[in-house]
Amino acid sequence: METTILPITVIVAVVIFLIKEARDLLGNHQNRKRQVLAIKNMLADEIEKNNFTIATLRRTLISIKNNHNINSVSLERTSSGSLRIEFKEAGQESGSGWPIRNVSNVIFDKLYVQLASLDIDLFNKSKDAYESLSEVDHIRSSLIDNIEDHEWPSDSYWESFVDYGLDELADAYVALTILYKECTGNDLDKHKIRAFA
Repeated sequence: METTILPITVIVAVVIFLIKEARDLLGNHQNRKRQVLAIKNMLADEIEKNNFTIATLRRTLISIKNNHNINSVSLERTSSGSLRIEFKEAGQESGSGWPIRNVSNVIFDKLYVQLASLDIDLFNKSKDAYESLSEVDHIRSSLIDNIEDHEWPSDSYWESFVDYGLDELADAYVALTILYKECTGNDLDKHKIRAFA
């Protein structure tokens, strides 16, 4: 009788072990899916913020290209510390302007390594999008430097800078659109000024 009880207890122990392992494996898979979903939501928010930055930079470059009557361009710091560009035409006391937002890459910087281990396809699309955002940041910085330099560059310089900038902004928008579609399933048609992350 003892010979039959021993194999039954061993079989029960093995079955319990397998059930526990299967439950843990399924739980890890679901946890991984939740993590990827949370990262996608956070990336989507950051993409919407960067879409606003791209839109204002595009508007700025087009204004420089189309307004040959610009008398002065200046940057002002608001009380909150953000930058605002101001255009004035000859003979006008007041001008028009808008904020020049920073490029946001906080989420991607924080989750770079974790994203690579969770979803390599999402990581690669994120990497492409954020590489293009480094060009957007370069355009923003160059624009600010040229305005703050107090020596307005030549028209030929602005013409080539604006063309280059608009091309890079268009490329960045495409890369962000691909990543946004991956994160949300939707086309990128939203702008956000601020986000929770």
